[in-house]
Amino acid sequence: MPKRQKILEHKILRILKDCGEYMLPEESLHDQLRVSIRPPPTTAEINEAVQNLDSDLKILGVREDDEVKYKLTARGVAALVEAEQV
Repeated sequence: MPKRQKILEHKILRILKDCGEYMLPEESLHDQLRVSIRPPPTTAEINEAVQNLDSDLKILGVREDDEVKYKLTARGVAALVEAEQV
């Protein structure tokens, strides 16, 4: 996995951890990523990272009222702890 992709996935996990039990709307996640990473990630890069994390069961996406909201899973918390110990 390219370094930028790892950084992006780690940042997604960190943002969702900071949300606690609340689910973060997809648009808000994209906005926060674009503000916090330089150069700003493209929509395609963000979507790929989200898809990877979702397929690895590290995040959970739920469609609600015509938008997708995301939340960190226990597996995501474990991955974040492991990444931050290195």
